[in-house]
Amino acid sequence: MSTEHTTRVESTQGVTHTGDGHIYVNLGSTAHEPRKPVFRQLPDDQLRWLRQVLVAPVNMGRARNTLAETGTVILDGVPGSGRSATARVLLREHHRPSGAFRELLPAERDELPLYDPAFVEPGDRLLLDLSTAEAGLWHAARGGLPALRQTVRERRAHLVVVMPHEGALDPDLQHFRVEIGPPAFPMEVLRRHLRAHGVPCEQFLRNDVTVDEFLSERKAMREIADFADRIRRARETAETGEGFPEWCVAAKRARAGRRAQVAECVAGLPDASQRALMVAVSMLHGAHADVVHRAAALLLKTVGAPEEETPLLQRKDLAQRLSEISARPGPDGRVRFTELDYDSAVRAHFWDHMPDLRPHLGAWAARVVESSDPHLVPGVRDGLVARLAGEYLRTGRPDALAALAERWSAQGAGRARSEAAVQALTCGLTDPTHGRDFRERIYQWCAYRRLTGEFAQVLVQVCADVLALDHPDHALIRLHHLARRECGTAHALQALCDLVAGSRRLRRRLLDRLATATSHRPTWPSFCVSAIRSR
Repeated sequence: MSTEHTTRVESTQGVTHTGDGHIYVNLGSTAHEPRKPVFRQLPDDQLRWLRQVLVAPVNMGRARNTLAETGTVILDGVPGSGRSATARVLLREHHRPSGAFRELLPAERDELPLYDPAFVEPGDRLLLDLSTAEAGLWHAARGGLPALRQTVRERRAHLVVVMPHEGALDPDLQHFRVEIGPPAFPMEVLRRHLRAHGVPCEQFLRNDVTVDEFLSERKAMREIADFADRIRRARETAETGEGFPEWCVAAKRARAGRRAQVAECVAGLPDASQRALMVAVSMLHGAHADVVHRAAALLLKTVGAPEEETPLLQRKDLAQRLSEISARPGPDGRVRFTELDYDSAVRAHFWDHMPDLRPHLGAWAARVVESSDPHLVPGVRDGLVARLAGEYLRTGRPDALAALAERWSAQGAGRARSEAAVQALTCGLTDPTHGRDFRERIYQWCAYRRLTGEFAQVLVQVCADVLALDHPDHALIRLHHLARRECGTAHALQALCDLVAGSRRLRRRLLDRLATATSHRPTWPSFCVSAIRSR
């Protein structure tokens, strides 16, 4: 099977079901009021950002002409030349009201073969990014390219393939191959990113020794983008009077890493309360001081540390304790380390060198997100979960992150913990290395696992609001499994109907599944049947 991945939203109309019980549908004007999806506009923002910061690579014009004339271009190039970004920008240039931007993922469970005509709708913009594919996967995908290309041409769609560098390509496809190279002037790449980040031109147009040193050796486009982002963050946290040279120096120090510096600091802090504060600041970087203070106390309780016996008024105040770990609150009361990217080094140190702390961090994070502190806003909660998930993913433990999300949404889980579980799974799905593993894991849950507690609703939300964003066919399969198995609710069924209501292609695919299903068919409400059959 093969999945078609779309960032298209053809319609945001539909019926919304927010709880248990019957659904009463008003077919008047209110039935057509647009609802606000959670994540669906983000890919268009990403494509616009790429278009804004991309400096045309060598042979960009040839690639653009090949795509316009034939409907297909196959990009080759050395890693770091910007192949994937170029592919997305090329497709965005062919945006039309009809059709969708979709990323194809061959050889995954839910996909159709590449040669299946059901892949392509008129006006579609299809991306097949196999830049990091192994030889076997590239060989398998290559066999379906001629048929896919023919369908693309017949339906006036556009296809961009990013092939593995120096991979084999059949003679009849060589005409579509364009080898791109990195832009001739890497300084322009850096300046384009800085301009997009809002750094004033009069700052970065001056010569700077740190920038010259950074660009003196060949850098991948991603490295240059990361350096520009560090300069942006250094500017946002800089002291009054500091300018572009100081921002660049801070970015350079952050890029070099701070692991040895953090290790030395931790070794000089034998007190458990100070180490707990250090962990709390790193996991809640930028949160209000009240949130950090309470989170540090919660961590001590979670790990079973004895309570401090020193009288309250004799203890160090929070400002002094923060200064001892190179952190401070800003004018807005939000706590940050004084040096750029120090927080990520602290997280990595405790995660790597105190492995017995890891299971406690999951329980602690659940207690923190359930806190009623008014300063614990959704952005702070999401940041905490994302940083914790980042450590699981950085160290190659997606299975442990998935298990943590499932535990968070067990029986009796409140709204905060359920939302944390959604955020954790979102981090897994969007991770470049482990996204495929999470798509497969979610399939297994939806199709075969007996779901308890709030976990079924968590999966519905993840499929409808996250997976459907780039991989709607994957979302359709999983929501269908959830819908046919749910009992006493209609959350999955409603989400499935909303998903297919805006796409004829998805409606056809769902109807095909329903026609071939032999058992466990759900009872489809009339409004859902109408949504599937309409248009």
